[in-house]
Amino acid sequence: MFHIVSASSVAPSIVLTLLALLTISLVVLLILRFYLPLRTTPAFYLVPIFFALWLPACMVLLVPVDLASGAKTDDEATRGVWLPARVLLVSWRITYWL
Repeated sequence: MFHIVSASSVAPSIVLTLLALLTISLVVLLILRFYLPLRTTPAFYLVPIFFALWLPACMVLLVPVDLASGAKTDDEATRGVWLPARVLLVSWRITYWL
């Protein structure tokens, strides 16, 4: 049996999280485009509506990442997607208080 030793790098998790946030942003923009004309709708309407849709979607993404990051395992590579504690704290503060 081969035992693969994996480095506990946070870089793949950050890349995957950023791709998920970008995907959520694109989906929210497509939803806004479907319901509102983007060129004629003033920005003071679009920005709050964008964040009203984007922030709850980000919370849905953040819950499993937070659970995986807090898992008590011997190997950090078996956690899946995980982020450092400080990044999670800042992310929760932004999504909750904004």
